[in-house]
Amino acid sequence: FGEFLIDDFQIDFESEPHQIGWQLGFQWHRPAGIAGSFVGFDWTRIEPGVYGQKLPYNRYLNHRVGIGSTLGPDGERYGGFWRQHLSQRWDVTAFAAYRRSGERTIETPQTGGEPNDPFPTGVVETTTRLEALIEYQTDAHLRAALRGGYAWRDNAGHVPGLTKNGGWIAGDITIYLWHSGSF
Repeated sequence: FGEFLIDDFQIDFESEPHQIGWQLGFQWHRPAGIAGSFVGFDWTRIEPGVYGQKLPYNRYLNHRVGIGSTLGPDGERYGGFWRQHLSQRWDVTAFAAYRRSGERTIETPQTGGEPNDPFPTGVVETTTRLEALIEYQTDAHLRAALRGGYAWRDNAGHVPGLTKNGGWIAGDITIYLWHSGSF
């Protein structure tokens, strides 16, 4: 699969950098003939000037949150997963992701004729994340999930040398309230 984003593309190729982004990836069912398994990989890159505006009221926001990719501008992410259906009710998934984020955000005002800064810009924050998910679904009405992982962040908050590492665990139970047929 793929997606190509054009926020602004310069026909003269010189006046300012292109403001583009893309996502490329694949998902594969039954890799190496393993029944009930799925693998996938994706790569997302969004140039620094994407989603930007010089006037605050023109910024691409919805309820003060940037629209488009959750990655935001000036970032790149590589991610992959492996999911295995263990039985009709049990699934296990492992995720891995690596992310680089520059200092520019949707809130960074653009002045027009943006400089062609190296990508990503400024002090680059990097995050490596590993995560596991176990899901149990009794029937079509009840699903329980347990998720945990660990993340390593370097240059956290774009502060040179600041490292923030940590793990998490979370669980949820989802009840689907629906009925087919008549009461």
